[in-house]
Amino acid sequence: MTDREMLEFAAKTMWYDDADWDHERKCISTGKLPGFRCFWNPLTDDGDALRLAVKMNITVHPGFVYTPTGRLIDCRDYANQIGATRRAIVRAAAEIGRDME
Repeated sequence: MTDREMLEFAAKTMWYDDADWDHERKCISTGKLPGFRCFWNPLTDDGDALRLAVKMNITVHPGFVYTPTGRLIDCRDYANQIGATRRAIVRAAAEIGRDME
């Protein structure tokens, strides 16, 4: 699954109905207020990743991420464990979002 696909599926779990892919910023663009766009990318933003994990009830432990169904995603082998943890959170949410279709 590409980063774009993961982000689009994960955005579904956040109920971003008006989410669009922003090609220039390589993130999800969503309108929270009329005339104002919000850019969302939990692959690169710790705050976006944490909000996603909390909303989806994803359990995060150092080196591991657990989905609400108990699936384990291991991110210990990466040099950048914070980035790997963000990616694991998005992967878990993307699986949930894909199942919502």
